[in-house]
Amino acid sequence: MSKHIHFHREDFITQTAGSEDIAKQVAELYHRDIANDLASIDAAFSANDFEQVRRLAHKSKSGFIIMGARDLYDLALRLETRAKQVETDLTEDLQKFRADCEALDQELCAEFQIRKK
Repeated sequence: MSKHIHFHREDFITQTAGSEDIAKQVAELYHRDIANDLASIDAAFSANDFEQVRRLAHKSKSGFIIMGARDLYDLALRLETRAKQVETDLTEDLQKFRADCEALDQELCAEFQIRKK
């Protein structure tokens, strides 16, 4: 059983060809980009640009699959679907998405000894 709440370490290593070095590189990229990605999705939602919210949610799904972040994948899929349907009450899902993305970042930084910005 994984000791992490937001990702499954064994799945992550498997998805990166069994390489901890590649997993660490992916985690470092996630850490580098997550603040900007979250700001972009918040800005798109604030501007009622649901197509951009949909695109950003879609973009995030592949990374979550690689990292074994199944719950975040499901949440991103739900956001993508709801944005495509132009549902305007996404606030709660977006808040959870932000919190879970930030928690995932914390776990990845701790697991792979990534120096925080």
